[in-house]
Amino acid sequence: MALAEHIPIGSTLSCVTACLGEEFNGYVLSVHEPSKTVLIGSPGKKTGTFHVHLINLTQLQSLTIKETTDLSEYKFMKEQLLTTDVDQVTKRYQEAVKEARRRGLNVSPSAQKLFDKLYKMYPSCHWSKSDIVIPEARATIQAPYYPVNCLGEGQGVERIRKILEYSVEEDQ
Repeated sequence: MALAEHIPIGSTLSCVTACLGEEFNGYVLSVHEPSKTVLIGSPGKKTGTFHVHLINLTQLQSLTIKETTDLSEYKFMKEQLLTTDVDQVTKRYQEAVKEARRRGLNVSPSAQKLFDKLYKMYPSCHWSKSDIVIPEARATIQAPYYPVNCLGEGQGVERIRKILEYSVEEDQ
């Protein structure tokens, strides 16, 4: 059975994401079968505005599909899509990508804490699987994130090793 048959356009949806536990509620605007995503819209704080969220159904903790509602409000939202502030949508997308790059997958809380500390000093640092990559310092830190696990050469790497030494002392 097709995904669109389970989640009809115009129905209301309530879901909670598995990663951050965020809750989203709104009307189903569109269903994309290949990527298992749903586009939902919900009224905004200002009159005549609404929020649009792209939800990946494979990344949900819970999903509740409520009964199909009056489609007149859905049609209103569909018409409003033509006047969506593209700059704001682009800004929110870039912020979401930036935040996602800051979250390591399957890393310990102490590793994430170390990354967050490094991110304040080196905003371009990012995760590469379980390694922390710091381009400005030309350094890569591998698990278990001790000074000896900092790879690279130069003054930037030495500074990163000092930060790691301090972090190890601070955790003990």
